[in-house]
Amino acid sequence: ASVAQPATIAFSGKSQQRQSSKKCSPRQKPLQFLVAGVSFHGDVVKRLRKGDAVWLEPENENPHDPHAVLVRSSHGAIGY
Repeated sequence: ASVAQPATIAFSGKSQQRQSSKKCSPRQKPLQFLVAGVSFHGDVVKRLRKGDAVWLEPENENPHDPHAVLVRSSHGAIGY
């Protein structure tokens, strides 16, 4: 099992494009949260930079947890 790692990411909401600006718009607030499973996505996590946009994708069909939410960036999946 992997350990959840803290992440400070500018959440992009509905936008699924990487943010080019380091400042958040009034509708985009920085969030801080834990992400589980990052040890399984190390190649993607290594490419992340502070301020990179991420988005959340519900995984209703996840056989382990129907309430799972995948954390994804433009580089790929980060964890849950």
